[in-house]
Amino acid sequence: MASPKRGLSCGGIFILALTSFLCLTFGLFAQFYGIDGPSAQDGEIRAAPILSALDEYKKENGSYPAELDLLSPLYLSFVPRPSWRWPYAYEYELREDEFILSFMQGRNLDGDYCGYSSQAKEWRCTDSMRPY
Repeated sequence: MASPKRGLSCGGIFILALTSFLCLTFGLFAQFYGIDGPSAQDGEIRAAPILSALDEYKKENGSYPAELDLLSPLYLSFVPRPSWRWPYAYEYELREDEFILSFMQGRNLDGDYCGYSSQAKEWRCTDSMRPY
C-alpha cells in the first residue's frame, strides 16, 4: 500500500504566504512609523548619561564636543539610543556654546520629537517638528 504524499496543498501555501506577507508588512510599519519607538520619558531617561558626559567633557575641555562619538570611551562606554529596539540614534547639534540633543518619539505614529537645550536646561516635546 502506497503512503499518501505529505506536503502543503495550494491552500496551505496561500495561508503561509499571506501570513508571511502580513508579518513583514506589520514589521515594516512598526519600523517606519515608530510603534517600537521610545516614549518621551524613556528617551529622556536614556539620555541622562549623555547629558552628564557632555557636561564633564565641557568642564575638562572648555567646550562641548563636535559629535557624540567623541564621548566614548573616556566619558561613556557607548552612546545609548533612545530605546534599545529603536534603530535611530540621538541627534546632536552643536551651536556656538550650546548643544541640542533630540530624538524622535515612536508612540504617536507621526514623528513627534523631544529635544534638550543645554542653554534652557530643559526637555521639550513637540508634534512633527524639532523643538529647538
